[in-house]
Amino acid sequence: MPVFSHHTELKGAIAAFGRRSVNNVIRDAFTTAGDFWAQNFLPQHFLPSASRKYDYAKRRGEGARPGSKLFARVAGPAEKAAGEIRPLVYRGDLQRGARTYRVQATATSKVTKATIYLPRCQGANRRGRNAKHIDMGRELTAIS
Repeated sequence: MPVFSHHTELKGAIAAFGRRSVNNVIRDAFTTAGDFWAQNFLPQHFLPSASRKYDYAKRRGEGARPGSKLFARVAGPAEKAAGEIRPLVYRGDLQRGARTYRVQATATSKVTKATIYLPRCQGANRRGRNAKHIDMGRELTAIS
């Protein structure tokens, strides 16, 4: 869940509008920024080039070519259908779940922040006890 925060101080002519009006404008701006991130940047985390761009942990079979024995052994159903190994994708549940999001923006005299909740991605780190632990939550919300 990414959090964007910012501190604002009112001076000069803008202070004449009043704190509440300015906070409403800032809250709307942060909500728009959160929507923009979720619609334009979040899907980039599922592209094949994302592992280099966002510095993801190494995966087994990374770089395997379609048709090879390694690809057949390590690729999930969604990856086999796409013909490539994509980061954060095995069955495609996380990628589909990331399409549902909620932006909560707050603006007060102390702090302004926008939090993006991904409710269907809560189980991103559930793994079998023998699996290598990869912090997929951190990787999903990484900003380059």
